Amino acid sequence: MKLLMRGSISALLMGSPAVRRQTVGILKRWGSMLGGQAMLAAVLNEMGEVLREHTVTLDTPARGDVGAGGEVQASGDIPAGWLVSTLTGLFPVPGTIEEKDEIAFAALVPAFHPLVVKTRPGLWVKLVKSMEMNPSEFLLRNQARVVELAASQISLDPELGRELVKGAAEICPGSILPFIISNFTSVLTNRELLKVDFNAFQVYLTPAGELYDKSVLESAAANEGSGGKITRENKAYSYKEQMEELALRKELEEKKRKEGKLKKPELTPKQREVMKAALEKEGEIRKNVKQLVEATNPAVELFRAAVAGNPEALASDVTAILPVIYKAVQSPVVAKALVDTLFELRKAVFTAEDETMAQFVAGVNVQVLNPALESEFSWTKDQLKESLKRILEMLHTSCVPPSEVGGEDAEDGMVDNSCPLAAPAFAYCFPLIKK
Repeated sequence: MKLLMRGSISALLMGSPAVRRQTVGILKRWGSMLGGQAMLAAVLNEMGEVLREHTVTLDTPARGDVGAGGEVQASGDIPAGWLVSTLTGLFPVPGTIEEKDEIAFAALVPAFHPLVVKTRPGLWVKLVKSMEMNPSEFLLRNQARVVELAASQISLDPELGRELVKGAAEICPGSILPFIISNFTSVLTNRELLKVDFNAFQVYLTPAGELYDKSVLESAAANEGSGGKITRENKAYSYKEQMEELALRKELEEKKRKEGKLKKPELTPKQREVMKAALEKEGEIRKNVKQLVEATNPAVELFRAAVAGNPEALASDVTAILPVIYKAVQSPVVAKALVDTLFELRKAVFTAEDETMAQFVAGVNVQVLNPALESEFSWTKDQLKESLKRILEMLHTSCVPPSEVGGEDAEDGMVDNSCPLAAPAFAYCFPLIKK
């Protein structure tokens, strides 16, 4: 059966328009026969697998680049335009509501391929409506498996999964947002995630078999030489200071390597013993952090896709989501992604008219929160203080009516253009207001 599916898809995506049209006609006849809808759904499901194995392009090859048999020479890439024409040609499909549901579900992956979306925005909605179905009702009726599909695709093919979530959030927010929000907050409140510090994350980034904390070897050598235990001063450094120290250490090592002065030291038996124990310890740390990364990243990417698809639909949940994000940015595992998410969330609470103020609030918020990441921009205390003063003045002007308000023409006073912030927008501004 799989070979039959693959053969059908090869013909559907053949370079020859005549072959594609003939294959579409055959499959449409299948779809109108008893049990044919299941066969067509299987073809569409298999098409999703095929798209993961091939490169989809925006460019359609010239007629001269297509062989006599209709096969594209060279790479065998699939033009998005051929996918669009194939999908539109296969629909509508007759059948019961259950049979149509299977067809609509099977079309989700090929229709939400990023380049298909770029070529024909809203294609899946058009296909579903051609079968006289309501896309929102379909998503609600098949909520559980649509959510499961989105969660699997965000790991298998992040770009496709993102488009799928964006589309579902825009078409019917209630079909997917409750799960995404619940999953997002649950993952970010994991205590183990918040326990990961700078050193543990650097161990995770260090290749297996390579020691990150080489100071244990130095301590072992010193202990052997002095016969005593060497104690090291323990200070609390900011994430930025630790990154600067690490960068300096790597820079010095690279300089020595280029000068030919960096040689692998001969280890004493004691150092080899210490190194073996340290590698085992770091291996366990790496394993634990990797598990956290793999459990966390999909939930964060699902949420970011939902924000990109329909930020306004998240407005009522922002007051509950933001405190979770504010705390979780202290974990280097998710800090970078959450900072990007915070910037995107401004669109959920501010209107397009307030975009300038929204971007300023987002930027100052990030500086105030001091996330566990190496920022491209480093503000001094005076710069932060000045920015806080400026943004608070902007918020005051935007929200508080002037003391003297005149009439419509403002001849007797100032025009009142103020508008109090909604609760979600105020919650978004809270870190800088609190500061």
